[in-house]
Amino acid sequence: MRTPEQLLTSSETTARLLPHARLLSRLNRMLGETLPASLTRHTWVANFRQQTVIICTNNAAIATKLRQFNERLLTAFSKTIRECRQIEVKVQPVNAHPPPPLQIFPEGKPTISPRTAKKLLAAAKDMPEDSPLAASLRSIGERHLTS
Repeated sequence: MRTPEQLLTSSETTARLLPHARLLSRLNRMLGETLPASLTRHTWVANFRQQTVIICTNNAAIATKLRQFNERLLTAFSKTIRECRQIEVKVQPVNAHPPPPLQIFPEGKPTISPRTAKKLLAAAKDMPEDSPLAASLRSIGERHLTS
């Protein structure tokens, strides 16, 4: 059986991304070691490109506080990445209002035809009387025949 490392390096595409992923992981660890825990919970290293470490947070107030740690972070990061020249802080707010759930039945309640309700009742008659499935079929069939 192959290890996750072997699986990731077996593809040329993932093999090229693996060193960058490791770098981001190291930078995230360093971020956690450099910042107070109250800030670390809300921040993460999103990327490193063009000599810039990009740090994201979900709150503008935390972003402002992070900018106060700019020099300390730059010193810590440049120990790992010599070409690190600057830090960019971005705010990526968490979606406070998730989209409404998908409605399978736009009208509200699902409905079945009287013909289908009669078939459900007939199927329930062929089952043992104490069967939970038969009870459910009878309930659905009766509800849709009376409505």
